[in-house]
Amino acid sequence: MKKQKRKILISSLLSVFLITSLTVGLGTGLSLVSKNQSKITSKIYQETNFFVNDLSKQLFLDVFNQNKAQLNTYIYDQNNVSDQQLLDLKFALTLLNPNRLDISDDDAISIMKNIAKRTIFESLANNWYWFFTNLNALKFVYTPYKPDFYAPYKNEKQDFSGSLILNKVIDINKPLVNYVKVKQKTFDQEVYHSVDVYYLQFGDHLVLRLLKFNKKNHFDVRFDTDLFQFDQKINDLKSIATQMQTNIDQQREKSFEKDVANYKNYYEENLDENQQFDQATYQQGLDRIKQKYNETNNFNFLNVKKSFFQKFSYEMFLELKDQLGFKRYVLRNVNQKEVGARDFIQKEYHQENKINSKPNQQELNHFQKYIDHNLDINIHKISKEAYVTQKIIKNLLLDAFNNDDAQITNYLTQQNNKEYQTKLIKQLIEFSNYFKSQKMAKDSLEYKQKLKDYEQLFSQNWYFILMNLNHFELSFNNWFTLPKQTNPITKEIVEPSKEYLQRLTNLEPYEDYYFINNYLDKKQEGDTSILIGSFKDLYITKNKSIFNIKIDFANNKNRLNLNPLVYFFPKTKNKLSIDLITSIFHQAIFHQSKEYYKLFETDMIDKYEYGIPAQMLLLWKE
Repeated sequence: MKKQKRKILISSLLSVFLITSLTVGLGTGLSLVSKNQSKITSKIYQETNFFVNDLSKQLFLDVFNQNKAQLNTYIYDQNNVSDQQLLDLKFALTLLNPNRLDISDDDAISIMKNIAKRTIFESLANNWYWFFTNLNALKFVYTPYKPDFYAPYKNEKQDFSGSLILNKVIDINKPLVNYVKVKQKTFDQEVYHSVDVYYLQFGDHLVLRLLKFNKKNHFDVRFDTDLFQFDQKINDLKSIATQMQTNIDQQREKSFEKDVANYKNYYEENLDENQQFDQATYQQGLDRIKQKYNETNNFNFLNVKKSFFQKFSYEMFLELKDQLGFKRYVLRNVNQKEVGARDFIQKEYHQENKINSKPNQQELNHFQKYIDHNLDINIHKISKEAYVTQKIIKNLLLDAFNNDDAQITNYLTQQNNKEYQTKLIKQLIEFSNYFKSQKMAKDSLEYKQKLKDYEQLFSQNWYFILMNLNHFELSFNNWFTLPKQTNPITKEIVEPSKEYLQRLTNLEPYEDYYFINNYLDKKQEGDTSILIGSFKDLYITKNKSIFNIKIDFANNKNRLNLNPLVYFFPKTKNKLSIDLITSIFHQAIFHQSKEYYKLFETDMIDKYEYGIPAQMLLLWKE
């Protein structure tokens, strides 16, 4: 109980710090919240959602370990997820089948497929509550096929041309009537110490799974894309869930043992006659196999190139489908009628509010003379932009200090201390004067060391900097170019083209750019950290600029690194897509892909009309 109160306290403390900073700003700086700005509106019509009943509320509380404060905060955020997400999911499912997540690098639309893969993951994981409340908008297609591979089977013709399978496409149109929580056998405890699998029963015949991956002070949740339809009414969900999960665990363990045995045979067969068994080299191969099976990849299917963990569910389906009497369906589409209906509901909702607001205001004005305004309680009304910024900063604090309440409190106290701020501003001015007046070559050791020191100061004081961006300016440092490097497999040198470098010589550096407020637009994780997992590579957009932040999991204190060099796209004619940019950067820089070097110079700059990006230095302007 004390622990729960402490969590609520730190959450309240964070809100006080953030709202104060967002409302007041620094000194005489521009206030982030204007009196004329409208407050965030939660979608009231969503509160009567068909799928939200007493049982589902009990489920949500169980997922959140009975922590109502955390649950309410999450639901509030989820109720403000735009219905545009439904349309995004529809397009993503058009591009990519969740049963076939393998994406070839030489695929002509691989960039778009990777973006689609991320959209599907965000819908299933980050926005799992939103996904649950929109289940009636989703279409599931009968899929008896192996993930990532098509092969005919015995009754294929009868299933699809005959009448054995009456419903090739189904949806979930009945509420949650039962659920069972089963412990999954954890393959490793490197990141998650346990995994809970919720088997959710809708109506009499449908079962969908929700997976919860538990850390020490945190948990991650993801819906599965498989939907199981049972031939007979489900009378014993617990027995069904136990059999299914036991079989999945066995399939996973069997697959691992097979991979280890194959690797051992391959290693021994390829040893030369005079070559001795090298335990270290052998262990490296074993570690790579174990890494493939770990729980981090089980949660985040962006880490794996194919539908790796889905195959265990498929193999369970093959073994138990006749015994338990069920069919397998996979998420494949969003009902276009539902997308259109949401637009209609929103218009009706806003129109109704518009009509009803006038008489209410008239009545209020009539009774104003009876109201004692000395007794008014003033509550900060926070705009949508300020709310998004507050949410981003709050998440960064939790990431930076690994959810450590004491460290967060101490850090915020320091960052909001006026004496500390005065000393910090003095340091920022000194760096600003140096970079503005320096004549040293940017590739010199002195300049590189100065930039390194500046980045360290930024990283130590990232909160102050992000909360006071209106006191900074972007000053041109260099044109962004991909590095010259050698592909370790093909031995081919990849580098910027001569044509691109020539374009840069004909350009005038971008003028200084000023921020008029402290709002942040969006925070998103890049491809690199999603694939590697030892750190978070985050990108924050603001206007036509992108900030790069790294969260180093190996650090025990402030794990956040803020790069003072900002990507800047002043010539862009379109809204910046982090997915597109980081996908190109990742494939080009980390995989030395010549094709992506070309995509950067042609598609990103010209086709998508982003223009040539520069790296601008964030400097104190006063």
